[in-house]
Amino acid sequence: MHRGEVFVALRGPNFDGHHYIPAALAAGASALVIDRPSALPTGVAVPVIAVADTKAAYLAGAAAARRCATRTMVVAVTGSAGKTTTKAFVAQLVGRFRRVVASPQNENNELGVAHLCYALDDSVDVAVAEFGARHPGEIAELVEIAAPDVGVLVNIAESHLEFFESREQLARTKFAIFGAGARAVCNADDEWTRRLAAETGIAQRALWVRLCGESEVPGLTLEAGQPRDGKVALSLGASHAFAAWHLVGEHHLRDALLAAGAALQCGLRFEEAIEGFGELRLPPGRFELHALPQGATAVYDAYNASPTSMHYALHAFTLLPAARHIAVLGSMAELGPDARAGHERTGAEAVLAGVDALYCGGDHAQSIARGALDAGMDPRAVHTYVTNAEIARTLGEHVRSGDALLLKGSRVQRMEEILNALLARPVGGARTDSTGASPRGESSQGSSFAAPSAALATSGGSANGAARPRVATSRPQSASISFVVDAPELPQCIIALPVRTPIVKSGDDLDRLVAECVRGIASPDDVVCVSETAVAIAQGRSIPAEAIRPSALARLLADQAGSYATMSQPESVQLVIEQVGTARVVAAAVAGAAGRLIGRRGDFYRLLGSAVAEIDGYTGTMPPYERHIVLGPLEPDAAAAQIAKACGAYVAIVDANDLHKAEVLGASDGVIADSVRQCLLGNPHGNSDQQTPLVVLKYRPAQGSPAASPLHA
Repeated sequence: MHRGEVFVALRGPNFDGHHYIPAALAAGASALVIDRPSALPTGVAVPVIAVADTKAAYLAGAAAARRCATRTMVVAVTGSAGKTTTKAFVAQLVGRFRRVVASPQNENNELGVAHLCYALDDSVDVAVAEFGARHPGEIAELVEIAAPDVGVLVNIAESHLEFFESREQLARTKFAIFGAGARAVCNADDEWTRRLAAETGIAQRALWVRLCGESEVPGLTLEAGQPRDGKVALSLGASHAFAAWHLVGEHHLRDALLAAGAALQCGLRFEEAIEGFGELRLPPGRFELHALPQGATAVYDAYNASPTSMHYALHAFTLLPAARHIAVLGSMAELGPDARAGHERTGAEAVLAGVDALYCGGDHAQSIARGALDAGMDPRAVHTYVTNAEIARTLGEHVRSGDALLLKGSRVQRMEEILNALLARPVGGARTDSTGASPRGESSQGSSFAAPSAALATSGGSANGAARPRVATSRPQSASISFVVDAPELPQCIIALPVRTPIVKSGDDLDRLVAECVRGIASPDDVVCVSETAVAIAQGRSIPAEAIRPSALARLLADQAGSYATMSQPESVQLVIEQVGTARVVAAAVAGAAGRLIGRRGDFYRLLGSAVAEIDGYTGTMPPYERHIVLGPLEPDAAAAQIAKACGAYVAIVDANDLHKAEVLGASDGVIADSVRQCLLGNPHGNSDQQTPLVVLKYRPAQGSPAASPLHA
């Protein structure tokens, strides 16, 4: 406190500000606000304001201060994971052109937001606030105080579910950030956000952001391509630009896009909003890189943790070059009744990301370990620990030069203790890891981390989407290997098991191949999802690109299609022209161009329908299909029925990709297509280099859930 300030005696469960009145007076308080007169010392010489509730008075004063700051725009950021990073990015991008203040990283409740509002005056152009939600309706309460001009919704996931009855209640609580008419910045890749935006009418006026996707949203969209060579391609309507980019992980790029969207809503031009991309800095505790004395690298990402942030951190971590990727995962707090399942999914996610060894700590260490083991990780690579001192000592003895460590867990796990112990450890003394693992590139007889087979299976993934990190396994390369997937879009009680297969070739007996690969994995109550590309190739419906002679029209339309669309390939366009005729294609192209002028996307594809949707362009991976166009499968319902008869389970022929799109092209009797499609929006098939054209969907009801599977009748 500073001389001349008013002291408000707030009270909470574990403190009472009235006890600090003497200290406040000694520090020079000019007035006191109290609600317990009996606590007032005798002889007080400054004005005293007695109220019924000091907290209510403090919040009302903050709301009044905010409304007096008429020159200041307030940007409010909320979400389940990434809101603090997004808030920091907003302040950095906007701060290049405006006078900005931002709330400290841990002040996201009503008192923190009020504190920011009291700091507003005519010297502040933009204030950036973070809104947290630990109970239903809290975001609406914060909106009442701060009256944001711009609202940014990062995502809606499972964090803090302990305090909410359902994910829908959490979603509606967070969506209240737009309740006062704030200019909206929304994540087009988040299903709950799209759903509520459409329901509330916000979708039309929102500024949307997305990564290399084709999510159907009606408003203006800011989007980014895949970063390459230290740059990323960005577009906003007809405006296009390249920006410098140095951070690892798609979640950081999405946070930067959201921040740029907020900058645009604050009045910055497109080129101004993205100018600072190459200089963005993460807040403390987020993906910090530390050089350890042993020559290893520690990634400290433990400000907090949820299943969603674990997913992002693990996949970003394994993109870093390293001899071995070792994940040290502490438990996650405030997950409520879903805690066990959430920790098991995180263990499985470590396997999917390609982690070489896993150390699990906290109250839910066994659940993380169980998830990794169930997903196929070698037991010798999975460990649990009790104390931070214990794991720091173990890591200090076994970590070698070139290794990378990820330290992530909730704040209550105090993961910084492990980092500090490793940084303080003297050089030397490291010995061979007890898992038997050796650095990648070295041979180690009996290693738990043998590289996967180089053979490629066709999969539901499109080469136009971002490839996921490869998964290492110690199982025989000829076996069908499954890994549990925790896509954020998976409905509750559903798990997805991607299954590896041999490479699929024209003329293969796909019924027998699928049956052999899912034997022991799929039960009669499961749904086996088969990539439509695998079915089409087995039917002989792949055409070498060299055999197709694109016309001038095909080349022209391909040039205008965008670098991430199948239709950017002239050979694919030529096949569409041959199927539906030149007149229809030209009409669709004209309609698509007109739609884009008014901010509507996708008219070209909607008008041509299956003629476009059923064509897969170059797979862009490995022989023999790196230069083939694959047509849609013939009679997919009949094909699904034959495969179902062979494998003894329900079957769906599906088309899914990393652009958050999925379709069921055909299915055996009883399959509920829309339920299956919802399960595939996160593309659990992965991409071609993961050799998983099959995904087994299983329904495992939790207590209180319906016994019958929602995947089939």
